[in-house]
Amino acid sequence: MEKNTKIILIILIGGIFIFAFLVMIFSRKTINPPIPSSAPIATSPEPSTETEINYKKPKEAEEFLRKNPLVKYLPYYNNHFEIKYTVDDKINPIYKIKLNAILNKPSQFEQYKEDYLKYKIEAIEWIKSKGIDYTKLNIEWEPEDPKNINFSSEVSPVNQNNTCQTCR
Repeated sequence: MEKNTKIILIILIGGIFIFAFLVMIFSRKTINPPIPSSAPIATSPEPSTETEINYKKPKEAEEFLRKNPLVKYLPYYNNHFEIKYTVDDKINPIYKIKLNAILNKPSQFEQYKEDYLKYKIEAIEWIKSKGIDYTKLNIEWEPEDPKNINFSSEVSPVNQNNTCQTCR
């Protein structure tokens, strides 16, 4: 009987060790470094370009949205423009507005200028439709304003006849 008791005791202790080992393996959690409570957690479909702010504390998120109400509507996309935002070091939003005006060759420049202005006005009107004064926003427009583009033959290798000046 004593021999059976020893075998049962060894099996019982072995079972306890196996159970403890399995519990340790399956309950292991990934340890991430702590995030300061005042720092936002940024998530985005395209990391490092656009961000959505999710704060650890609900009060901070409410305050951010109160100060920056346009954020809750972003990102916004349509055929003529898209609006996204990032934040600077002080967690102030920088609104990035991309206008989808297309310029493939110099002969399209006048149409490009018209489309650029039309799409810019549409983006501004969309912002205003949300009850927001766009003049108080930090906006980065993309692409460059056509007023800053020069298509002189000295600058462009392609002339107004769409023939390459430097390819001869």
